[in-house]
Amino acid sequence: MHRLANRLYYLTETLLTRSPIYQLMLVAGVILLLSLGGGIFVHFTNPGAYANTLEAIWWAFLRLTDPGYLGDDRGFFPRLISTFLTLAGYVVFLGALVALMTNWLDRSLKFLASGRSPIFEQGHVLIIGWNERIHALIEEVVHTNERFKRHEKNSSIVILCDPYQPEMHRELMQKLDPSVREKCQVLIRSGNPLEAESLERVDFANARAIILISTASSVRSQRALSDVTLAKVLMSMKALTPDIEEPPNVVVEVANSGNKLLLESVGWRGRTEAVVADDIMGRLFCQAIRFPGISHVYHRLLTDTFGYTIVLQQARELGLTGKSLMECVTTLRSGTPVGYLRESEGQKGLHLLHLHETLNDDDLVVLVVSSEAREISEANGSEGGRYMPRESRGLEGRILVIGWSTDLFTFLTELCANEKVECRATLVWETDRPTERSRLEELEQNTPNLKLEFHQSSLIDRNSLERIQLENYSKVLLLADQNQEPLVADAENVLRYVLLQRLLEEKKHQADIVVELNDEDNRPLLAGGRPDVLMTGEILSHLLAQVSTHRRLMWIYEEL
Repeated sequence: MHRLANRLYYLTETLLTRSPIYQLMLVAGVILLLSLGGGIFVHFTNPGAYANTLEAIWWAFLRLTDPGYLGDDRGFFPRLISTFLTLAGYVVFLGALVALMTNWLDRSLKFLASGRSPIFEQGHVLIIGWNERIHALIEEVVHTNERFKRHEKNSSIVILCDPYQPEMHRELMQKLDPSVREKCQVLIRSGNPLEAESLERVDFANARAIILISTASSVRSQRALSDVTLAKVLMSMKALTPDIEEPPNVVVEVANSGNKLLLESVGWRGRTEAVVADDIMGRLFCQAIRFPGISHVYHRLLTDTFGYTIVLQQARELGLTGKSLMECVTTLRSGTPVGYLRESEGQKGLHLLHLHETLNDDDLVVLVVSSEAREISEANGSEGGRYMPRESRGLEGRILVIGWSTDLFTFLTELCANEKVECRATLVWETDRPTERSRLEELEQNTPNLKLEFHQSSLIDRNSLERIQLENYSKVLLLADQNQEPLVADAENVLRYVLLQRLLEEKKHQADIVVELNDEDNRPLLAGGRPDVLMTGEILSHLLAQVSTHRRLMWIYEEL
């Protein structure tokens, strides 16, 4: 008997955990059993009231499904069984059916919110991956589309990520600027980009541009795995569309510079461009250290804050065929020419600041254009965003680098490119990193003009900063530590900068300070001084958005 009860319990559990059809079958079976039991019982206890057993069963079914019959019965047993069936009807018929319908509706809504349904868009921008700067990337994509595609309707941006929770969409929409939310439709779909079904779900073949963002951390093995994953995604997309006539532009964020050519080769030929974030940021840090104040130029050209951007436009459209750029610098209304690109020569055909050479009909002119009425003052409060250049102290002194970032390798390599200049740098990390330290020591051994010192300290209090002897350094680089959350890293850098400023003023010592921040909202917190600030997240998002529109723009950014 106990085994039979367990078997019935198991059967019931199996049916309840399956699809709604099986759940309805279970409820229908219970209703049938109650109707049979009630009808047979009332027929034998009151045999003269019903012509046959089927009529009694029908009587029981009506009492079970409709409580309005309760007052029509006569006799003790009919009223007793009618009351029982009516109460059972409330529980089984009404309660169970409402519960099943509610459960089914809840499942349907969760499925719709889970991002499993396919999309049907044309000319959308597809972003594969998810990280903490996804909102900045979407804003840059919208601004880029607005600049180049003003005649089109609101753009659609589709994100494919795994895992996905509905809360992610709400948080993303809260972070986006209200004007951006009005100008685009953001759709998020859940799925593994390595699966063909997930790629087809976001209709990648009909996308205008595809941006693959890296989810790699500072761990070297994870960074290598991220690049391999992105390469497999590119190969999957290419294999799924062997006969595609016009493939979309693809931009890939690469973690390791050695994988740049690999990822470009496995994608669509002439349509895939790899962006090595570490190389770009490392070079920007190097330029900011060498030339104080240049970060304000980068902030205008490499972010959308001021509306300045770099575009490519054919010479015949500008009426410059047979002319030199110098002849039209003062007359050209659509922007400021800074060079040209001869497409037939590929990347080697890029000539910046060659203003006296004659342009051909199909040459692409490199222009710096500005969106009108978008002038914003710098965070330091200088009128009109102007910045007075200050004299560089050169690299004759030591450089203090606080914080860990994978950009360090490119930064130090670029800094020591001139073998005649000796570079002495002190690296201060909050936690010891033996693997990265050994790699940097190997770089020091292979670079004769590089001398490194390592210290372990948080440098977020006055005593630790005094022990570092700031008067020995002419340059200070505050990196947003990749071991920390972006907001935490920004908070620590702001605190370090304030402490550095006070100590330098007390010691009457001058040093050029370069600060890396992740969030643009934290920039006004540095308004008390004149540091060089590099918004690495904003810059990278701007590059990805720009290159997704015109892949040749990456050649210009690399040259700059």
